[in-house]
Amino acid sequence: MKIRRLATKNDYVLGDLELDFTDEKGDVVNTIILAGENGVGKTRILEIIHNFGSQTLRGYLSQFENSIYEFEIELSEDEFNSIKNEKNFGQINLIENKFIVYLDTSSTENYCKIKYNNGTDHIYSTNYLFVLSEGKKYFQTTYSTTQINFNVNKISSVTAKEIDEQLKDSLKQTENISTEIAQLLIDIDASDNSDLAKWVDENPGLVPPQAVKKIRTNRFKNAFEFMFPCKKFNEIKNVDGSKEILFVENQKKMTINELSSGEKQIVFRGGFLLKNQNSNKGIILIDEPEISLHPTWQMKILEFFKILCKSEQYTNQIILTTHSPFILHNESRANDKVITLKKDYSENICVSDEKKFFNWTNEEIIKEAFNIDYFLDQLPNNKKPLIITEGKTDWKHFKTALEFFKSKDLFLDLDIDFLEYTDSNDKSKDAPSIKLNMSVSELNTILLSLSKFSQNNKIIGIFDSDHSIGKKYLTSQHLGNNVFAFCINDPSHRKKNTEGISVELLYYDSDLLQTSPCERRLYLSNEFSKKGRFLKDTDICYENSSKISKHLEETTQKIIDTDVSNSKDQSLALSKSDFANYIYKKTPPFDNINFEGFKDLFIQLRNIINNN
Repeated sequence: MKIRRLATKNDYVLGDLELDFTDEKGDVVNTIILAGENGVGKTRILEIIHNFGSQTLRGYLSQFENSIYEFEIELSEDEFNSIKNEKNFGQINLIENKFIVYLDTSSTENYCKIKYNNGTDHIYSTNYLFVLSEGKKYFQTTYSTTQINFNVNKISSVTAKEIDEQLKDSLKQTENISTEIAQLLIDIDASDNSDLAKWVDENPGLVPPQAVKKIRTNRFKNAFEFMFPCKKFNEIKNVDGSKEILFVENQKKMTINELSSGEKQIVFRGGFLLKNQNSNKGIILIDEPEISLHPTWQMKILEFFKILCKSEQYTNQIILTTHSPFILHNESRANDKVITLKKDYSENICVSDEKKFFNWTNEEIIKEAFNIDYFLDQLPNNKKPLIITEGKTDWKHFKTALEFFKSKDLFLDLDIDFLEYTDSNDKSKDAPSIKLNMSVSELNTILLSLSKFSQNNKIIGIFDSDHSIGKKYLTSQHLGNNVFAFCINDPSHRKKNTEGISVELLYYDSDLLQTSPCERRLYLSNEFSKKGRFLKDTDICYENSSKISKHLEETTQKIIDTDVSNSKDQSLALSKSDFANYIYKKTPPFDNINFEGFKDLFIQLRNIINNN
């Protein structure tokens, strides 16, 4: 079920209001964003839709007389074909998948009517009370409210609840949702395991395909890892007689109670929407998903819900309310419709023609979202161009290379500063004071945000070329207001890498593959066989061979800095971070490096600085 249009008449909050959930072509929109200030009825709309879906709207509105509600409904082809066979709907003789449910709270007998087209030019109505029909299962909603209790009680067992039960009523989040969702994730994991075991029993001797493994759990994992690329849902484990839901970040495990309030918010809301696997056939209602979330997370939260609810068979409709300018003013938004509500001069609620967020300027939005003032504070008073890199160690390579060239009287005119930063987990004594959990997407968003308002200094972002975002800047681009971006190109000593390269591949192999003082080194993917055996020494293997199956040629090679070991289970891989530190600190044998592969990059920097 999807809603094409909702109209209210004489509602005590909304008054006379009509909301159109279709696009300019008349097609229903799958994602609706209800925006506006407090007091314009956004949550009221969700409550009305939820109570309509759960067949309790009349009771919900019973204290208010003379209110009328119209829901123009559109069913999927499967739903339409199925509902025609229902006893009560069958006598209505629906011939198309669109009809209007008309609810009149002032009526004692004919409270609910269905208006539909029976093949003539007229719209017919029936006194059919669909509340009593088995057909109500087609009017399902799942409602995630803002009421969340973050305390998770201990869970000692897997419950016997049916994860995929066909719910008779629509789901609404309760205040005890945290413990319920913790239990739910445990149940889903157990149910996934049970489904896998059943498949193995029914297919003896066959290797289970990925499609039958962790079906429900993977939906949650994929969505969670989209939100937090460095933090992953790991496992459910028995700890001291209780079930623990464990996450991992930088190889450190943590329980659900150790997550931040914003992370818990995302876990609990995501888990709730998985509560009924069939919920993605209906309407997903989400009230203020930005609660407890940092602005950078707010910009991703809508896509999180889309990934979580994605199904190969169904495309559900998501309707959410928000106060957040970061959800509204978001260049990654797509295929949605924003309906901005406001009060007119008579204090009546209406739909605004303006799709802006009230009382916020673009500059205020951007600065608040990404702590832009914090970045601006890093700009030195001497007005040098500032270079921002996508990786926490990239700046170390560039800075060391530039120092080398200047010692040879090259690029003396490049008077620039690098944003020297590390991630929040770096506790080393000599770690930079600036802590940023940067990624390619974050750098891109920061640059686009900075470009929205005037910069006194030139700000230049440098991307690797091994990601689709970085590849957008194969040719340097002026994003606006003194903000520029470009990505590193393949150096002349390497063949054209069709997958793109990271900064480490600017080095010659003779330097890149040197053994460190701790007897470790970086590896290249094309040094291994398809089965992960090191070509020069079969005693050495790479544990994740499936990841390099497409990178065994020189033109597709990737850096490997983890999971390489020998038959004695000794770890042999050098991390990219340690490699960068050896280069930066000129630790032997990394004190005599050939930086020729970096020369084109500094030529690009010089051109941007001097020609724009």
